Amino acid sequence: MADSPSLYRFHRENFYAVMQLGDIDLFASFVDSLRQYGCSSENDVQVRDGTRFLLRVYRDGGDRWMDHQRDGDETAVINDYQSIHKPWTRVLGIRPRRLEQPKPGTYGGIVRRWLPPPH
Repeated sequence: MADSPSLYRFHRENFYAVMQLGDIDLFASFVDSLRQYGCSSENDVQVRDGTRFLLRVYRDGGDRWMDHQRDGDETAVINDYQSIHKPWTRVLGIRPRRLEQPKPGTYGGIVRRWLPPPH
């Protein structure tokens, strides 16, 4: 939150309005962003509400992310980008975020050595 308090506030203040918009891609990005701030279904009511909403979208889509529903005013033609991006953002909106320690010898381990220790 310290990196961008205004972005965090924006997500908090507009969360339910974006949910009602009907743009599932945008809304899933909102939920994912809050997860990146450390919020989860267990410790945050908005993330819990968002996760439940996205799971209803999944259920209403025949239990398939690939059978995505149209968002807002999209054209009837779904291009390759949308076919991949939409299910991906929806999965990101419901999956938990757990930070893993980088392993020595991996790219993450190398980059971690360059950075100051986390506080």
